[in-house]
Amino acid sequence: MTSSTSGAPILPDYAPVPRASLGPAVNDQGYYVERIERNPYWVTDGDYHSAFLTTPGGVVLIDAPPSIGHNLQRP
Repeated sequence: MTSSTSGAPILPDYAPVPRASLGPAVNDQGYYVERIERNPYWVTDGDYHSAFLTTPGGVVLIDAPPSIGHNLQRP
């Protein structure tokens, strides 16, 4: 469907994205971390998601994309 005066397409109106769908706000370092259960955590930079496990021997980082991977490996 197009506008009769300009010929431009008429786009439908959509409802705004619900606040809960936007996800958590990232911190000053550019990511958000939340505990899932005892040892696993999830982490996001707002676009990409990753996970890590804490163990007695260290931390296991799972699928850390370049956008946040370098931040997560900092001391």
